[in-house]
Amino acid sequence: MLIRLEGHGREQEVVPGADLSRTVGWFTSVFPVRLAVADAEEAFTGGPAAGAAVKAVKEQLLGIPDKGIGFGMLRYLDEAGAAELAGLPTGQVAFNYAGRYSRADIPENLRGLGWTRSAASAELIAAPNPDMPALSTLDVNALVTDTDQGPRLSARFSFPRGVLDRAAVRELADLWCAALTALARHVSEPDAGGLTPSDVPLVSVPQRQIEAWERRYPALADLWPLTPLQSGLLFHAMLAGAQYDPYQNQLVFHLSGPVDPERMRAAGQALLDRYASLRVAFAATEDGDLVQVVSDGVELPWRHLDLTGREQELADVLDRDRTEHFDPAVPPLLRLTLVTLAPDRAELVFDAHHVLFDGWSVPLIMGDLLRLYAAAGDGSALPHVRGFRDFLDWRAGQDREGGLRAWAAEFADVTEPSLLAPAASSADAIDVSQVYVPLTPELTRELSRRTAELGVTLNTLVQGAWAVLLGQLTGQRDVVFGTTVSGRPPAISGIDSMVGLFINTLPVRVTRRTTDTFVDLLTRLQDRQVALFDHHHCGLEDIQQAIGMAPLFDTFVGSSRSRSTTSACWRPTPRRT
Repeated sequence: MLIRLEGHGREQEVVPGADLSRTVGWFTSVFPVRLAVADAEEAFTGGPAAGAAVKAVKEQLLGIPDKGIGFGMLRYLDEAGAAELAGLPTGQVAFNYAGRYSRADIPENLRGLGWTRSAASAELIAAPNPDMPALSTLDVNALVTDTDQGPRLSARFSFPRGVLDRAAVRELADLWCAALTALARHVSEPDAGGLTPSDVPLVSVPQRQIEAWERRYPALADLWPLTPLQSGLLFHAMLAGAQYDPYQNQLVFHLSGPVDPERMRAAGQALLDRYASLRVAFAATEDGDLVQVVSDGVELPWRHLDLTGREQELADVLDRDRTEHFDPAVPPLLRLTLVTLAPDRAELVFDAHHVLFDGWSVPLIMGDLLRLYAAAGDGSALPHVRGFRDFLDWRAGQDREGGLRAWAAEFADVTEPSLLAPAASSADAIDVSQVYVPLTPELTRELSRRTAELGVTLNTLVQGAWAVLLGQLTGQRDVVFGTTVSGRPPAISGIDSMVGLFINTLPVRVTRRTTDTFVDLLTRLQDRQVALFDHHHCGLEDIQQAIGMAPLFDTFVGSSRSRSTTSACWRPTPRRT
């Protein structure tokens, strides 16, 4: 069906910085729209077809660039556009929605001074002058006004006599009212509503896929893409199989003093409600790609165990808890267990999958949990924080191709990967071993002092030292290894207080020249990493594809700094990298 829509035309976002809110003039835009609706007859019953019709029309209207403001310019002001569009129809039916009028529209400074809404405000739909030529075969103008009985929709159907007769127009108006009644009846059904592709702009999925997920996740609220590291973590977790998940972590907090189990459960539930990034599940699209499915109203998995007088059983409880793995498709991928050991001692066990958040987020999460416990689970007691979606939205707007070109240039003349164990495979590994190498406080202070003198970071020093060792072990003067960056762009305000998995794994290249001192190597290493800072959003897999070499490395140097003074015992499940 082809109709002609009329809009207010004040699409100021088309011109960055424009503000038309107080500009007087005629901005009205008119443009044709082709709408296709399946099962139109069934939609009159108010069943699911009515909802499908609304969703289809919504998406078709949102697909019009800049709400149609460009049609008039192309049709009448552009020679090439006029030649192409002049012979095409624009629709026999015109429709204009004039908006909603209420007492709130009266400026506050004029209220109570005699300025009130006229009872004849419905007549804001102007009747066309009979001597004017008809612009359409049928012209429909509608508006909503607030009345004592509630909002009221009114419409005027105008038509040229001799083309249509009043009886035919009355029949059309009655059918329109019947369709509106069916839609009103449909929205009262419990399964009415739902998302459409325009509601989830960060992913590209068809309507049928969204509706399939809505059946599986009834409280579906949003769909997000995965970050590169989230994709990698889930891939390795699924590769490891059901018996071992290298990225399932366990935090154990030692609590002193009496702990109210129900109060702690309420705090945990409020924490889950506060952060959408903690409520995600991971589902595959029709093409096999994973997306994050965000649901509202997710219930916190909670257990309270009383081991008073049986403290020796705690180790077994923790071991069993670590082997209870999460299903990525079932939210949430976290749980809380309170273990009471005595009237004044308890252990709070926080299990979660690493795909939900990074180490930076841990003190933020646990700090909020303690504050929510103090507030008896009242989330309004905490200040508002920005969500992980804001970061994903920022990331979607970055220059991916430009970033990959920068990485490809950095590794342009790399001829071989740096593999410490080229014949090794992680496919058969079921666990990892750890070797701790503590440094004395004196040596740590001396290293910090020396790096400050050189103008480099302690992280750069550690990476440089590993590059020298890796070069000796592999016989290469040009080595590559992996590292983790925080992935928290300072361009996003409040990024330090956001919860999610922001970190990213990136390659580091270090070239040792024959004339280099160790200071030269460190300075050049830091300068090269600073030059790539704006491209930290690129994923490792994409970088390796751009370079044309995978894998680039099999060793990894990571650094972290504790951001919390909260007393806790970190019991991580061993991971392989």
